[in-house]
Formats: sequence, structure tokens, C-alpha cells
Amino acid sequence: IKVMACKGARDSDASLSGIWTAFTYAMNNYPEVISCSWGGGGYAQTYQNIVNEARNRGILVIAAAGNDNTNSVFYPAGYNNVISVASSNQSDQKSSFSNYGSWIDITAPGSSIRSTVATSNTSYEYYDGTSMACPNVASLAGLIFSYNPSFGPAEVENCILTGAENINSQNPGYVGLLGAGRMNAFNSLQCANPSGCLVP
Repeated sequence: IKVMACKGARDSDASLSGIWTAFTYAMNNYPEVISCSWGGGGYAQTYQNIVNEARNRGILVIAAAGNDNTNSVFYPAGYNNVISVASSNQSDQKSSFSNYGSWIDITAPGSSIRSTVATSNTSYEYYDGTSMACPNVASLAGLIFSYNPSFGPAEVENCILTGAENINSQNPGYVGLLGAGRMNAFNSLQCANPSGCLVP
């Protein structure tokens, strides 16, 4: 797969309008996946319309659920046609910071994730956040698209969700609030096998 990084605002004063301009720029270059490690509160029909247009173009949008340890809906993760991603730790428990709720679609590792550092060519650091969990799911989506190029966004989403690992026993206080469970790349690829599961 190829990755296109889009920056929609300066570090010092990011604005939603600028970030959505970057989203639209990405959408107009016809990717198969758009990963959104950003967001905030408040619904806007204008932005829902943009997400709907992305889906109509065959693009799968995936977004971080937010880091406020609340069940309040966080956008763009909370929009229709977006896979919302909560964060789990190494024990498959909800990360202490992760948002949760019936609007969550799936959970992915987001605690102590080793990552490159923007200010260094040689350093790595460990970060926490649903912004770390979201790219894990986006990467899985890219892997499924490459594994089965005939799939559209609905088929890829189906395989991501049906392949998830049930983590209810590790999260008795959040049953039904962490989506389909923790992502499982192996299971999802089995689903993406051309002779495997199909979307009804």
C-alpha cells in the first residue's frame, strides 16, 4: 500500500475547517482508506455530507474515538459511514483514557504504542491514545483491500468487525460499549479470503 499524509493546519492553531479541507483533498485523490486521528465534540451536517461523499466514492473512513474517558460522541468518529475506534491496553482492557459507548465500532491497541517522532529521523517514543489505535485499524483495512482488491468499503468493514476478538470478559463494566471487540488481523484476513465470508 501507499500512504499519503495530509496536514490541514499549523501545529499552533489547528482548526476543523482546515482539517476538513485536508480531508477533502485526500478524498479527491481517491484513496481506499482515510484515517482520522483527530476530532472533537459537536455534530455538523456539512461534515456528515463530506463523509457520505467519501463513502459514495468507495472510501472507508476510520476515526479515533477520543481520549476523555466518556461515552459522549466524538466526531468524526461518531458520524455515519465512519468506523469509530476505541483504545485497549496490553491486557485487552479499555485504555483508561479511551472514550466508549454504543457508538463505538471496534477497539484496537492504543496504549504504549511505539512510534516515530516527527522532530527526529532516528528516535522512537511510546504514545497513548485512540489516535494510536485508529491507524492500526486503518492499516488492517489497507491490508484487506490489498488482499482482496474486489472488495468495496462495506466488505472490508464487515471483515474488520466480524474478525474482532471478544473482550467482554476483560471489560465487564463496558460490555456493549467497545464495539465488536479488539481487532484481530488474522481473523479479518480469513474473512477477506475470496472463498471466505461474504456480505449479505
